[in-house]
Amino acid sequence: MKKNQIEVFYDPNCEMAKVVLNGILVMDGNYWDFHPSCHGIKQYGDWNSYTELARAISRKLGDNNCEITKKTYEYE
Repeated sequence: MKKNQIEVFYDPNCEMAKVVLNGILVMDGNYWDFHPSCHGIKQYGDWNSYTELARAISRKLGDNNCEITKKTYEYE
């Protein structure tokens, strides 16, 4: 069975991040934007950081069915 790929990208130079699920952007923004009320992403419960969003997605989809990777990137 192919696992869901959750990718977390972050740019510490400008405090931007994005979370991508199977190649589809779930959310991007400044570090402080990452909470359910900012963009109305409430289907994954309560979370307050880009890493917590990735873990919340994994929990919802089943931890055994997900792989989370974290990488730096340069925000444009």
